[in-house]
Amino acid sequence: MALTTVDGIMGGVLRRLLLTVSVFGLVFGAGVAPTVATEVRADGPDVGVSNGTIENSTAEVARDATNLVSADFDASQPGTAGANAASGGSNIGLTQRLRLVPDQPGVYGVTHRYRLPDQLRGLDVRLPAESTVVSATGFVRKEERTYEWDGSTERPRIEYRMAANRTVDQTGPIGGPGRLTFVDVGEWALVTRPGTSHSWSWSGSEDVDLDRSMEAAEGATGTTIAFLGAHEEYTHTAHGQEFRLIVPEAADLEEPPEELFAAFSDASDQLRVGDRDETVFVVAAPTPDGLTWGVRGLHTGGSDMWVRDFERLDEANNVWLHEYVHTRQGYVAADDARWFTEASAVYYAALLALEGERIGYEAFRERLAYGEGDYDGSVMAEPDTWQRNANYYVGALVAAELDRQIRLATDGETSLEAVFRRMNADGGTVTAAEFRSSLRATGGDDVARLGERYTTTTVRPTTWSADEHREAFGDGSVPTRVTYERSSEPDAVSVSGAYRNRSVDADALTLVPSERLSFDVVATNVGGSGGYEATLRVNDEPVAAQAGRLDSDESATLTFEHAFDRTGVYSLSVGEATLRVDVREPATSRVSNLTANRTTLPAGGSVGLSAAVENDADYPGEADLALTRNGTTFETRTVRLDAGESSTVEADVRLDEPGIYAFSVKNGPVEPLKVTVTESVGGGTDASTPGFEAMSGIAGVLATGAAAAVRAHRADRDDATEH
Repeated sequence: MALTTVDGIMGGVLRRLLLTVSVFGLVFGAGVAPTVATEVRADGPDVGVSNGTIENSTAEVARDATNLVSADFDASQPGTAGANAASGGSNIGLTQRLRLVPDQPGVYGVTHRYRLPDQLRGLDVRLPAESTVVSATGFVRKEERTYEWDGSTERPRIEYRMAANRTVDQTGPIGGPGRLTFVDVGEWALVTRPGTSHSWSWSGSEDVDLDRSMEAAEGATGTTIAFLGAHEEYTHTAHGQEFRLIVPEAADLEEPPEELFAAFSDASDQLRVGDRDETVFVVAAPTPDGLTWGVRGLHTGGSDMWVRDFERLDEANNVWLHEYVHTRQGYVAADDARWFTEASAVYYAALLALEGERIGYEAFRERLAYGEGDYDGSVMAEPDTWQRNANYYVGALVAAELDRQIRLATDGETSLEAVFRRMNADGGTVTAAEFRSSLRATGGDDVARLGERYTTTTVRPTTWSADEHREAFGDGSVPTRVTYERSSEPDAVSVSGAYRNRSVDADALTLVPSERLSFDVVATNVGGSGGYEATLRVNDEPVAAQAGRLDSDESATLTFEHAFDRTGVYSLSVGEATLRVDVREPATSRVSNLTANRTTLPAGGSVGLSAAVENDADYPGEADLALTRNGTTFETRTVRLDAGESSTVEADVRLDEPGIYAFSVKNGPVEPLKVTVTESVGGGTDASTPGFEAMSGIAGVLATGAAAAVRAHRADRDDATEH
């Protein structure tokens, strides 16, 4: 929010008001008696926030659901060093040095140091009402808060204490939970430049002006805002602007500095409304427990602002962008055009967030739709009629509709930015009539008539569809914005491999090396029609991507696969859809028993062996079976089992020689199984096939292995027969 102040409107005039007092003097030896001009000039008081109100304000503090507030000062007001510098000669140099007073929370220290030109004849400084003078060197107290230079001290100075806390008397949706707009907590402070005024006189033909600068003993300063205390400063340059981001040690910044800079850079580029400030000073205001700000953000001066540290970029009520738009407003609005100041900040913050793909069209449209109500007869051109922050709600919708109509009328050749740019370039006070004139010059008579209708009556525009938005703003005006979420279908996540081939619970994923995970992701386009690229990331590393195209509100199911070769904990993500996967070595399955289909048989017969294998773990396991006969391994198999699965491995073993055979499973807690082979009767042979076979669908026991074993046994026997 921006507050139009009396000082803001009149300051430029007052500061140029020159009272000339002619004093005649006699210059000996010159041959003539020239006139020596002595001039008195006042720099005007600074505007401050105190006692629950904004001083010198012509309007109440506005309120709306955006919770945005900004107090705008005349950009030409003294505050930037050299802002009023004369074309020649020397100026008064003032440095205001601010510092913490840790043992006095709520108070900060200020020291004025002056550099005076030779032609100066008099200098008075009037200090703020909230100040308490500590010492003065070269100044004599003249009135209660006014001090006069003694006329001889070359480097005079004044040190005083300044009450830091400022509040705003505010309720409603624009406000934060408290009232504070500036504060000193002892360890840190977020404060405004002290509101002082000066008057001075000089002799000679060259003007003398006041060059003011502000610095901090520990902290950072802009032109009107200062942060005092420990902090980090981040800087970024884009489109001729330097962005200074001050992150106090006490702050917990929600958005990374690089994301904030990206948003500011995009806005700086896209908002073509006139010259940009060389420097934008931004403080992330701390929000510790017990401290409640009265607003979500505040803009003062030409390009200084603060925003609460936890504010986000991905919302239509984007405080960071709202306050940045205020920095681009270089005009002074008359009362009947004042609605545009907050309306344009709300509208462009939402539009820039949309075009930067930080929000979808529905969020943008919903923000504008707040303005469709009647607001109890609020008329934009009549601030006294505004109810419930109509300039924010109705004003934003009116600004948006005028922008849309200008684009339609000109086939996209120009936009409301051209009107905004004209207002900035005007150099004076912009009235409603001048605003309508700019509408007419930009979009034609019909647009101007709409502007008059929407600002001088209670008629409201209505919001429009995404297709209508694209028609006016272009195909790329509603960016393609694809969201991703895991599919909720029962078989949306599955695992394949030697252990299992089935769907699994997505919230308890434990795999073993070599298994392949497959999962479905639903891609939904909540923006404008366009292409997308969905990237699968494993521990933030891109490993696969799928591209496609979706119309607005269209969805598609994408299937991603990934095989895991190593153990570890992995995070898989496709946009917002994530999976956590724990990859472990297979659990050790156990052999529970070993049985035979008979324990006595004639020589040349076969015995059927059965080994029961169980996996008690809740993830895949395996067992390496080594079947031994009389202590010698004659067959090995690897048995792989799913979680909780059991199976029976069977084998037929041919025994040709009489005797007692002891069978056991190596690596298994199974007692040896004894089988007795007697002399063969009748010379017959048992044609049973020796070797292992896996039953119950057990993976890893292959029929080909059993067949090879059969051939090996038969070859041994045939060789013996032939020789």
